[in-house]
Amino acid sequence: MNLAVTLLNTFVVVAVGAALTYLTNDRFKALGGEMSGLKADMASLDGRLDAGMARLNARLDTDIGAVRSDIARVEARLDAGIAAVRSDIVQLALAVGSGRSAAQG
Repeated sequence: MNLAVTLLNTFVVVAVGAALTYLTNDRFKALGGEMSGLKADMASLDGRLDAGMARLNARLDTDIGAVRSDIARVEARLDAGIAAVRSDIVQLALAVGSGRSAAQG
């Protein structure tokens, strides 16, 4: 009788172990498939991110170029304005200087 109970227990343990192995093996295969899908999604996302960054860099380069040209244009206008003011100051100084020379002479 003791041998029969031991054999029955052994059979139950083996059967439960086989059932658990079968169930978990399928679950691991399903998880492997999900992981493969996630890897593919990540690769797609990486490609889209790279493309977006390239577009952003191109746009920034264009915008920076436009800002630089605007700065150059403003600088040229300021240089022209400063030159005009300098010319006016020189003319004023010459006029004031020649008036003093005539009054002294």
